[in-house]
Amino acid sequence: MTIEKLKNNECTPADLCYSLQETVFAMLVEITECAMAHCDSKDVLIVGGVNCNERLQEMMRIMCSERGGRLFATDDRYCIDNGAMIADTGLPAYAHGVTTPLVESTFTQRFRTDEVHAIWREKEMSVLNNIHSNAMAEVSKDEASMPTLIDGYILEGKELEFYMKKLQHKKGKGA
Repeated sequence: MTIEKLKNNECTPADLCYSLQETVFAMLVEITECAMAHCDSKDVLIVGGVNCNERLQEMMRIMCSERGGRLFATDDRYCIDNGAMIADTGLPAYAHGVTTPLVESTFTQRFRTDEVHAIWREKEMSVLNNIHSNAMAEVSKDEASMPTLIDGYILEGKELEFYMKKLQHKKGKGA
């Protein structure tokens, strides 16, 4: 049907692309809203290459606003999917003995990341939960109501080091 419309000049390739984009983004927004409800979360963080699309940001912002939530979108410089991101996931897996022989390596477009048991995350989440609990005990009531990076458990590497130094500095001031 769509091919016929294109052939008959009833729609343009741009119309088709726009329609596809709106449909896909509506699906992303809907599943994100379901995830927010399921996790009792008010915040959404968009990352990766898809975050560069301002229309998706607008649709997510509207949904978040309607739910009384907040949308966080990273700077475009950090929104490019790349090999370093893949390696950052693969290295902890390898360190914990998770390997896949090359001949068994495959891919699927319907891969669900929530179906992967990431054994290396269990310890990290435990550490982050302890850090978060200790951090909340250290801050004032006003500061506790402000969002922090650790609320989304996205701290790692230099960010985590910076956060820990900040906590140590606060602790030293109060002593």
